Amino acid sequence: MRVLIAIILGLLSITSARGFFFTSYTLTYEYVNDRTSHYVLLTRPEEIALVNAGGAGPGWRRTGFRFNDSFTNTADPTRPGTALNCRFYNPGANSHFFTVDPVECAALKMPGSGWLYEGDEFRVLLPVGGRCPSESHEVHRLYNNRWMFNDSNHRYVADDEVRARMVATGWIDEGRVFCHFDARRDSERQFSLAALGESVPLAPCGPGRTCVDMRNLPPIQRSLNRHLTDRQVGGTNPDYAPSFDALSGWREWWGRLFTTSSGLDAPSVHSSTFIVVAPADLSAGQDVNPSNLGIHIAPESRGAGVASIALRRELLVIPVAPGLTDERIKPWEGARDSDIVIAVLVRNIALVRSASGEGQAYGLLALELHDERSGHGIVVTLQAYGTQPSGDFVGRDATGRVIVSTVFRDSPDFGHALLGRYIRCRNGQCPMQDNSQYTFRITRTSIPTILERARTADASLSDDPGDYRVAAFECRSEVAGDGEVGVTTRSCQLDVTY
Repeated sequence: MRVLIAIILGLLSITSARGFFFTSYTLTYEYVNDRTSHYVLLTRPEEIALVNAGGAGPGWRRTGFRFNDSFTNTADPTRPGTALNCRFYNPGANSHFFTVDPVECAALKMPGSGWLYEGDEFRVLLPVGGRCPSESHEVHRLYNNRWMFNDSNHRYVADDEVRARMVATGWIDEGRVFCHFDARRDSERQFSLAALGESVPLAPCGPGRTCVDMRNLPPIQRSLNRHLTDRQVGGTNPDYAPSFDALSGWREWWGRLFTTSSGLDAPSVHSSTFIVVAPADLSAGQDVNPSNLGIHIAPESRGAGVASIALRRELLVIPVAPGLTDERIKPWEGARDSDIVIAVLVRNIALVRSASGEGQAYGLLALELHDERSGHGIVVTLQAYGTQPSGDFVGRDATGRVIVSTVFRDSPDFGHALLGRYIRCRNGQCPMQDNSQYTFRITRTSIPTILERARTADASLSDDPGDYRVAAFECRSEVAGDGEVGVTTRSCQLDVTY
């Protein structure tokens, strides 16, 4: 950090002639040093480039948290209700400090304070009547309370869970210091399984691959275009029955149906498992574009046990061969505290039912974790809708892996259901609006609960979050017994923050 400060001071001497209103720099990024546990906020592009290049010394990385002050109109320094932060540096503690309090700013500018004034930084909102404006975030200042070691450092936090975790480790919450409309955490890695133009196979996945994964179901035998020509409104295929859309929830005017039936007449297709997707190539083959994925699983089309169709991505959990992209994700290794956010958009539910009332039909999101120490896996499932009452449970799948499951609800067993709540389906109907978004966040704080639950079924699993890699994720529809499901989904996605 001393190298960073030396260059920063040099940069300040260059920029002081033009003043300290950096109106063109609207993004402020948070960095942490894993060696010293110090945090700093950086706005100036030259400083950010320096740190990213390692010029500030080892150990620095982005946390993913940032402020975007374009919402407060940085270019207008006279805007009411906003202020620029005074930025200070303490050479002894090798630490930065920011404040919008004019009394604090004036006191730290006094000779002998031990702080060097480095100018004014990013613009923020001020509380009004002791409260932050509607829809803005409260930003709290946390202090590490290490003054006795000449190692003071402060962190500015808008995330309540991060704040609680740091307070639990000994940091002092000094209260709200400013407000901000756009305080968020960026994604370091993002996987979207519904990008237009992406072609994926109707086949089992493999490492580094995306697929439409059909389990415990017969193979696809026939396909049928919804229209006679690709994406043309005219030319409706007379062999494509409207009931196919009614069973799968498909509402696009073009697409291709793939069925496990050997016949393409309506009764044969109705009693089969089939999917409707945007075709990657209408001429031949079983590569599809899953920008929308309509599915129908019929009880007559499969054997005993659980059957499912999922839009799935398998990530690499072992070193990759030369020339391949390294997708390995170890979100909680060392001091890392990444968030994992998994999401799906449910376009339309056609039916979720069991004729006897004894079977099951349901939809879920799943995240698979690979334990590098034991070599075993954990499947974390997040229940979104189904015929059965919702509930947390621990079990095993058909391959013997441990399942740890919770529900989209206000207080899940672990993690945070950001969007969407579990829907109980009765008599074939689910009281769900079209285009319902399901989004779930798993944080480092969530992982100990997941591991504790999983280890009740497999004691060989590691209890160290740092031992786990993300192995796969999927958005899955599943049935058991005489369960039947028909649904169209879109945009299965995984985000991993810094």
